[in-house]
Amino acid sequence: MEKKIRFKGYLTFEDSLKVQQAIKPGRLVPPAAVVTVLTVGAVALVFWKMGISMPMAALMLVFLGGFMAGGFWLMNNSARKTQARLYRKACIKRRGTLEANGIRVKKGQTRKTIPWELFDHTIEIDGIIAIVKGGESLGFARYMFPSDDAWSRARSLIKDRYP
Repeated sequence: MEKKIRFKGYLTFEDSLKVQQAIKPGRLVPPAAVVTVLTVGAVALVFWKMGISMPMAALMLVFLGGFMAGGFWLMNNSARKTQARLYRKACIKRRGTLEANGIRVKKGQTRKTIPWELFDHTIEIDGIIAIVKGGESLGFARYMFPSDDAWSRARSLIKDRYP
């Protein structure tokens, strides 16, 4: 087996999100849902106190709920597009090698060796393998390697490091 396994680039934004969500799972109930339920409940109480007829109140509450859900969806979609743009901009051209003593990375003019001991476990999701320590990770996917053979050797090397 060759000692060095070459890789190039970064995970895509979507794959990076998968890794981040696996490391730090989201909340059980999203804050937007809590805000929507509380707002619709408060408006329903106001409608009841005002004596608005049930069909009219229901129609207005459905409209309000839909309007709020659409607003939250638009804000989330816009934030995700901005995050994706910033992620792609921050991904300076990078290449490196996986070696027995660590991960050698070259970004621009900077060269650095990251020791395997810096990480404590791996996660594998949808064809991505990431080495993790706390909330930090370094992920690899098939498209970062020149061949299927290099990818399978990289996976084996990483999995052997963290049983």
